[in-house]
Amino acid sequence: MKKSGFLIIIINFLILTHIFSLDSKLNIELLNQGNDLFQQAVNIETSNPGEAQSLYEESLIRYLQIAEDIQNGKLFYNIGNIYFHLDDIGRAILFYKKAALLMPGDSNLKENLEAARALRVDTLNEKESIRILKTIFFIHYKLSTTVRALLFVAFITFAWISAVFLLFKKKIPSSLFQVFTSTTLVFAFLALVFLGSIMIDTIKIQTHPEGVITADAVIARKGDGLSYSPSFEDPLHSGLEFTLLDERTGWYYIEISDNTRTWIPANAASLIVLN
Repeated sequence: MKKSGFLIIIINFLILTHIFSLDSKLNIELLNQGNDLFQQAVNIETSNPGEAQSLYEESLIRYLQIAEDIQNGKLFYNIGNIYFHLDDIGRAILFYKKAALLMPGDSNLKENLEAARALRVDTLNEKESIRILKTIFFIHYKLSTTVRALLFVAFITFAWISAVFLLFKKKIPSSLFQVFTSTTLVFAFLALVFLGSIMIDTIKIQTHPEGVITADAVIARKGDGLSYSPSFEDPLHSGLEFTLLDERTGWYYIEISDNTRTWIPANAASLIVLN
């Protein structure tokens, strides 16, 4: 992971700018303690890795206690960084992706998330059909929700402005009137495209949230019980991301990136959702 020593200063400042989210003096005290312990760990990580690990763990305890009360992207990012330093790749990815829900498009977050993904045991390739689909609908898959929301606002605004000129049909040349008509329709269509894309994401998050395996290794099965035979010869490992399709008592029915569907114990994974 890059720039952790320098970034912690910026991260701490940004967390403090969100201090209004902290609803008690205890949380503020825990935040300051967590920041100090994190910085101490970063400073001695090379010279004294054993002590650094203890400091990371102490910092993590405080950050997680704060996270029980508030939802803050910078806080989740810091928690992800600590798990990364502790070699807990599954939970590092979990909190990086939670942070991404609150601060999409952050370049440092994206860099650290990719660094964590590179350390996973399981490397699954997407099916060709999925890659083609993502290429065709690149607007939906490549642009963050925030960017798409801004583009929706821009296009719907332009559509309304263009539509206003149509009210003055008698005062503008017919050729110009046709231009405004076409422009209004194009902007309205683009606005609907981005609105539809945002709605698809919203529905997906509510009905089929993403998740991450956090157990070191878990045997995936063909049904929701230990009596079912394994789906694969090898277990699935920490850091593997999935989409939740169904949930039964103690079990998740998931789809992984190669479009394979299987069952895993619920206690072996965590969902990427905000409280």
